[in-house]
Amino acid sequence: MGLWCAAEGLIYESFTSNPDAFLVDAEKYLQDKIIIANLSGVDWGNNTAANTNICVAITRGYKEVVVYDEMYLRNSTERSHRLSPEDIYDANLEIFRRATSRYGKMVCFADNAIEFMVVGLHNKAKQEHLPVDVQMCVKYEIINRIVLVCSLFAQGRLKIDRGCKHLIDALKTAGWDPKSPDTRLDDGTTNIDSLDGFEYSICSIMQQLEMARRI
Repeated sequence: MGLWCAAEGLIYESFTSNPDAFLVDAEKYLQDKIIIANLSGVDWGNNTAANTNICVAITRGYKEVVVYDEMYLRNSTERSHRLSPEDIYDANLEIFRRATSRYGKMVCFADNAIEFMVVGLHNKAKQEHLPVDVQMCVKYEIINRIVLVCSLFAQGRLKIDRGCKHLIDALKTAGWDPKSPDTRLDDGTTNIDSLDGFEYSICSIMQQLEMARRI
């Protein structure tokens, strides 16, 4: 009716309504693609939140974003069983080994909210002689990150490996906060951690991805 209204309901409706249009066997899908960047995004868990690492391959010309692997490591609710930094480093190193063995050198963008963990993961990767450059993430406003992902879905430029169950569920259930316009609901009922990790993986190339749409 020409009136402004707040966003409500599910955020990624194009994915939720037809997930099969975006789900692939990433290894087969990427066989005939030229990969120009192997990236990942890390979100640190705290309290009962999850530690996540989402790996993506960027194809030539920044045409496509293909999510091919994920890590999801949740903290225990019991203080005596909380994950140590070493536990979290080890889980990330494991996914780094898989990722670099498949697609070579990787740049990892880790949440800058816990700087010592970023530095620690960077050092651990170097000690293991892994071809991974761990950097502080570029953290744009959440609404800008949402717009980017929605745009990639709308253009058919985002593909996700069927095995990335946590990210798939996160995208299917992400919703708008009914109490705050244009804000993603973050009340512990949905998996925000995988979404953050995924967004961190591509925030640094947001401009290139947007420009590729116009070419």
